[in-house]
Amino acid sequence: MKLHIGLLPSLVTQSGFQPQNSTPWPRKNDRRLIRYAFWLQVRGKDIVTRFGIHSSKLLLIRNIVRDEFKELPLNQPSKRSKRLVFIGSGWQRKGLGSAIRALGLLSKDVTLSIYGADRSEQKYKRLVSRLGLQERVFFRGIKKIMPEDLDSYDALVHPAIYEPFPNVAIEALSRGLAVVSTEGSGTSDFSEEQGVATCSQSDASIAEGIRWALDLSPDERNQFRDHIVQFDSTYLQKALKKAYQFSS
Repeated sequence: MKLHIGLLPSLVTQSGFQPQNSTPWPRKNDRRLIRYAFWLQVRGKDIVTRFGIHSSKLLLIRNIVRDEFKELPLNQPSKRSKRLVFIGSGWQRKGLGSAIRALGLLSKDVTLSIYGADRSEQKYKRLVSRLGLQERVFFRGIKKIMPEDLDSYDALVHPAIYEPFPNVAIEALSRGLAVVSTEGSGTSDFSEEQGVATCSQSDASIAEGIRWALDLSPDERNQFRDHIVQFDSTYLQKALKKAYQFSS
């Protein structure tokens, strides 16, 4: 009986658990016997579709919150600033154009900061100029995002065309930020009660998700954090050990 681990090696190492007897991903239509498939950053339905593995043989192991994001106490401002943040590269796939256009549908006191770089950056700057948003959109460049950086924002906007499960969403939720995302992202596993507004790809839908995110109370934001921080390195270590026990 073989076992596949579909985890990022760095996270397996972080868990302190060293797996044995793992196998590479099966090729499409490969019918070798695999008792369980574990994945991180890949949704189960993608595995079922691509590899023809029955869902009963899959066990979801969530992305985990890094210690520095969990351990720093949450610092919520008494008054929300209506500041949005977009983080990452590959801006077309991650939906930056949609985020900018959605911003244009919101009140003028809402701003968007963009961290990361893209070879098509000038195209997005022209979009900002065309929509008259130069005073509301800020290109911050490449920066390692720390917990205290996220504490100054209200919501992460991540309207990806496709994204298995972005680590930045886990980090944002751990700091009490709501996540405005789309059906193409693995964040759609989570509900609004868990901090995620799942929108369609339309600009109007994304704008509505942002309005929801900006209207949340401090208690609701604390609930988002409480839900996500349970998925830590201790959780991952226990989940891996349990998975291997079931596969033996």
